[in-house]
Amino acid sequence: LTFERKIKKSIDEILKPYEDDFQEVFQIGAPFVHSEMANYLIEDQKILLPLSALILIIFIACSLNSVHGAVIPLTNAMTSTVWTFGIMQLLGIPINLLTYTIPALLVVIGSAEDIHLMSEYLEEMREGLGPREAICAVGKKLGISLHFNAFTTIVGFGSTALTDIPILQQFGIASAIAMTCNYLITIVFLPAYLSVTSNWFKPQAKHADPKDSRTLMIRFTDYVARVMTTT
Repeated sequence: LTFERKIKKSIDEILKPYEDDFQEVFQIGAPFVHSEMANYLIEDQKILLPLSALILIIFIACSLNSVHGAVIPLTNAMTSTVWTFGIMQLLGIPINLLTYTIPALLVVIGSAEDIHLMSEYLEEMREGLGPREAICAVGKKLGISLHFNAFTTIVGFGSTALTDIPILQQFGIASAIAMTCNYLITIVFLPAYLSVTSNWFKPQAKHADPKDSRTLMIRFTDYVARVMTTT
């Protein structure tokens, strides 16, 4: 894209003296199209990425009754993004129209394991287990499913690299790297973080107030499930 942007800029400078002689002067071609698409994508990411992060924070805060817990998936996504772009630089994979979407993918897709693990962790805490015991219990319950889910996600994105189209190959490799980094950070960082910051989480009692935010979320989910099963 850098080379194409230079070409577009050079053509713009060549056409500028002729703007007064014609009603409209414009350029076409691959450099112009790719540069404009990249600019539009960057502008969209400036809106979509913060918006998806905000929706994620609100949803987790309502589901887990913990604003602090909502920050964990975002921290994981940001760390995974830094690792991914660093590895891409080492491998010579450029940031193109597709690989630019990886941060949003990490926020939306990569946060699923974090949310699931935290939800189960708080459930074990409500059962009366201590922080370390709750983490061990979560590992025994969800360990295999977490590993298989991560494996299938990595393989699914990585399979895109088998195509003959270079931009899809780069996206497949980069996205597989991103999901691998996200998985490693989840299984290493999240248990350690929960163990150290266990006092920051306040799991609800099993018989919580019906007006509690998490109870309302469960009631809303049950309502949606009933509607879907009766229609």
